[in-house]
Amino acid sequence: MSEIEDKIREIAKKLLEEGKVKYFIGYAKGSDAFCAKPIIIDDPKDVDKLIWSPCCVNNLAVYLVDEIKKKPRRGEEPDLRPVGIIAKACDERGITVLLQENILPRERAYIIGIPCSGMAEPQKLEKLAGEKGISHKAIYDMHIREEENEFSFEAEGVKEALPRDEVLADKCKECFQHNPKECDIVIGESVENPQIEKYVTIKELEDMSLEDREKFWEKIFERCIRCNACKEVCPLCYCEECTVEKAKPMRWCSKSVDKSNNAFYHLMRAMHLVGRCIDCGECERVCPMGIPLRKLYKKLEKEAEELYGYEAGSSSEDVPLFAAFTNDDPDEFE
Repeated sequence: MSEIEDKIREIAKKLLEEGKVKYFIGYAKGSDAFCAKPIIIDDPKDVDKLIWSPCCVNNLAVYLVDEIKKKPRRGEEPDLRPVGIIAKACDERGITVLLQENILPRERAYIIGIPCSGMAEPQKLEKLAGEKGISHKAIYDMHIREEENEFSFEAEGVKEALPRDEVLADKCKECFQHNPKECDIVIGESVENPQIEKYVTIKELEDMSLEDREKFWEKIFERCIRCNACKEVCPLCYCEECTVEKAKPMRWCSKSVDKSNNAFYHLMRAMHLVGRCIDCGECERVCPMGIPLRKLYKKLEKEAEELYGYEAGSSSEDVPLFAAFTNDDPDEFE
């Protein structure tokens, strides 16, 4: 057990025993060692299920939205105690946007921040295990560790250590803020934020002509099966009823799977995330069709930063991008 994992369990147990939190949201072991899964614990006896590993990729902030939407049963008083939650820097930025937009009252979340230098991509680790001929049972039982600039695991006599760049999640390679800011408590040492080129992955897209760019996205959106996984996993898609699903007074977008409606759905969702997307990469991670949604949102993130100097999730004190203006804002409408 790592020191961080031990500390998470200690804090969670104390919070639950003292009744200071309603329940605790963290990570547990998934179907194999490469896949941590979200877990909600309300009994101090279950804190030993909590883990911390390089595979804790899920953004847990989406579960806070579920909590706020819950309605008490008729005749019951609402339990307004905070919910305990583990938050990497990207998770915390998502929580910050929820605070900015008055969706989440600050007193409803007890945030345990964990500095994170990046998570391993489960598919990359699984591919390596397959190449080494490691059995599924061993994959389930193995423990993955982060050691300086390597991720390592050992199973069935095979010990492997890989350079971080080979197994690091793609989204983590572009992460510029590794330390959560607005937390009740932080576990672990601060991580040095790397000097990176934030928008290198969209350079190829930007270099295309408008015609080629349109063809690129047209081909990409044809793959969409409209499963809504991207919308459901996003902590910032919190509307009770999505615009694309409304039937009255008018339906903006059909649920039909075709080129036109697919494009409309994704472009409209992208516009709703301008100045809000915190690039946690969850939408792209869960997409069954491998649609590179981060390229779309990254481009809009860049425009918001270059035009307005705005960075989503920086501080809960910031006014949301579309709720503010200055005399220096670009005025290109005339």
